[in-house]
Amino acid sequence: MGTSQAIKNYLILLRYTSIFKKLFGAGRAISHFGTIQGKLSAIFFDSIYRFFMRLFLSLLFAVLVLFQYDFWFGKNGYWDYKNTTKEIAVHQQENEKLSQRNQIIAAEIKDLKEGVDAIEERARLQHEMVKPNETFYHIVKEHK
Repeated sequence: MGTSQAIKNYLILLRYTSIFKKLFGAGRAISHFGTIQGKLSAIFFDSIYRFFMRLFLSLLFAVLVLFQYDFWFGKNGYWDYKNTTKEIAVHQQENEKLSQRNQIIAAEIKDLKEGVDAIEERARLQHEMVKPNETFYHIVKEHK
């Protein structure tokens, strides 16, 4: 191997190391390989390593996106939870109204079972019944 060939090999090595430094940063040292072929193979294997690491990280990111999709939009996900919470609030309000209505009905039933006053009041209001020697006045509101 002549001197001109050695200079060419050295210039090729410098070109590849500068490309390597530009691509992957200057922090990597490749001085532990003795020959030009060793240095070139180090660059090649390092680029393969970086490719597979990027591929692996891309796969991890895809799995993360898939899990996030299931969390937000999947069955029993976040939006289902929000919708179910709203439905529960609506049902609780309905239950409160029905419970109040049931309490009023229960009070009326108790009055009807225990007292004559409730029966008399109901007869006066609903059926316009009056006692003997009593005058009934019915006041009607005027509709405007």
